[in-house]
Amino acid sequence: MRQLLSLVLASAMLARLASGAPDADSVKAQISSMSSGTKIELRLKNNEKLRGTRGPVSDSGFTLVDGRNGERQIAFADVVSVKQVTSHTKRYVLIAVAIGVTAAVAAFVALIRSGYYSWLLTQWRCPRPTPRLSSTGKISTWPFCRQTTEVKTA
Repeated sequence: MRQLLSLVLASAMLARLASGAPDADSVKAQISSMSSGTKIELRLKNNEKLRGTRGPVSDSGFTLVDGRNGERQIAFADVVSVKQVTSHTKRYVLIAVAIGVTAAVAAFVALIRSGYYSWLLTQWRCPRPTPRLSSTGKISTWPFCRQTTEVKTA
C-alpha cells in the first residue's frame, strides 16, 4: 500500500513538473509582449537567476541588459520562467505619508481633548511683553489680547 501511494505521488509530481516547463514559443511570446526597457527576472535551465532590462529581441533569443555585467544574449530555449519586476517605491511612500498624516491628526486631536491646545492659544494670543497704552486710554499687553485694564489718570 505504501509503495502504491509513493508511486502515485511521484507520478503526480513528475506530471506537474513536465507540464510546468514552458516551451520556447511561450517564453518568446512573453518576452516579445513586454516593451523594451522593461525590468525582468529570468530563471534559466541551469537554475541561474538573472535580473535586468529587456533589450532587443531576435528570432532565437533576446538581449538582457544588466547594470553590472553589461549586455548578455539569452536564447529562448534556455529560459525556464520570465517574471516582470515591479517597483513598490510609490506604494511605500504613500503608506509612509498616510501614517504621518494619521499620527499628526491623532496628536492634534489629543491636544485639543486634553485642554492643552486652548491653554496654548491663550498664551500665544496674550504674551506678557511690556504693556502698551492704546489710543483709548486702556493698557493692552498685545493687540490680540482681550485682557485690558483701565488707566487711572490723576
